[in-house]
Amino acid sequence: MTESSPSHARAVALFAALTDAPVDQLCAQPSAVARASGRPVSTGRRAAAEAEAVGLLQRDIDMTYRRGPLALRIGLSAMGFGDLARMVDPILIELRRSLQVTACLAVAEGRGLHIGPFSLGRGPAYIHPSPDYLMASPIDGDGPETLRLFEGSDQGRSSAIRALVIGHHPARHCLLAVFPGADPALQSAEIDTALRRARARLSQSETPDI
Repeated sequence: MTESSPSHARAVALFAALTDAPVDQLCAQPSAVARASGRPVSTGRRAAAEAEAVGLLQRDIDMTYRRGPLALRIGLSAMGFGDLARMVDPILIELRRSLQVTACLAVAEGRGLHIGPFSLGRGPAYIHPSPDYLMASPIDGDGPETLRLFEGSDQGRSSAIRALVIGHHPARHCLLAVFPGADPALQSAEIDTALRRARARLSQSETPDI
C-alpha cells in the first residue's frame, strides 16, 4: 500500500480534529472550531468552511457546529448502523421538541456507551451529554429501560437516560435515548411512547447501508 503524503496526512488530521472538537466544546464560529481543534485560525477557518460544505460539519438550531450528515454516516457505517444515518437528525429533533429534553443517539458496547448526535433541550432541560459513559450494567432486552450512567468510572458523576434499542450488530446495540433528569414532571410512559413512535418512523424509513 502506498504511504500517504505529508499533506494528505495533515489534511486527514485537520478534518479529524475539526469533527471531534464540537463534541466537547460548543463552537459557533469557524475560528472557534479551529481553536478548539488546536489548529491555526487561518487554515482552520478555511477547513471548517470546507468541512461544512461537504457535510462533515453542520450547525444546529443555535448555529453551533456539530458533526454533519457525512461524518455521521461514516461513523454509523463503521459501527454497522449506517442505514439509520439519513433519518437520525429529524428523529432527534422531533423527540426533543415533543419532550422538551435532550435527545440523542447512542451505541452501547458492553458497559460502554458512546453518545452520537444529539439535539439539546431548552431552558432547564438543556443537558449537553459527554461523548462517552460507563453504564451500571449492559443493555437488557429491546424494551424501553432506564440506564444509569457514570462519567469515566463507577465513581464518576452519574446521570440517567431513558433508552430504547433501535438496532443490533454483533456486540453492539444502537439506542435512541433522552435525558429526562432535568424535568422531574416528565413521565416514563410519555417518554416511552415518544421513543416507540420514533423507532417506528426509523423502521419505515431505513435505506441500504453504504
